[in-house]
Parts: sequence; C-alpha cells; structure tokens
Amino acid sequence: MILAYKYKLKASLSQEIIMTNWVSMLRSHYNFCLRDRIEAYEQVKYPKLGNYSDLKTKAPCCPLTCSISPQSQLGEPFKNQVKT
Repeated sequence: MILAYKYKLKASLSQEIIMTNWVSMLRSHYNFCLRDRIEAYEQVKYPKLGNYSDLKTKAPCCPLTCSISPQSQLGEPFKNQVKT
C-alpha cells in the first residue's frame, strides 16, 4: 500500500531562490499567526483591562509595531515597500 508520493525537483538556481524565499515567508507567517493565537488565548485566560491610555476619554493607545487599522489583526507583513 502506497502511503505517500515522493517527487524530486530539479530546480534552477533562480527557482531555488524563489522557493527558499517562499518557505521563509510561510514559516514567518505561520509563526506570526501562532503568536496571535497564543496571545488571544492568553487574553481569554487572563483578560486585560483594555488598551486605553486614558480611561476618562477612552482614547486608544497602541505600540508602534501595531497595524494602522484597529480592526486588522495581521496587516500586510509581506507587502513590498517600494518607493516610487
């Protein structure tokens, strides 16, 4: 009984570089989502008081590493920042 297939790739140097970049992006995306999932679990386990800098006005504060959109969880971490 065959349980799995094995494929051998004979990629050129440029294809190898592209695949290496993709694997690196997928690994970091997986780790980013895993961290987000762990933080969400920790928030449910030990809820925070909120992300407000001033409780009277309830003005939200966020670190400089957060996404621009408050509804966004992942943002666009792999978008190329090309200046024109």
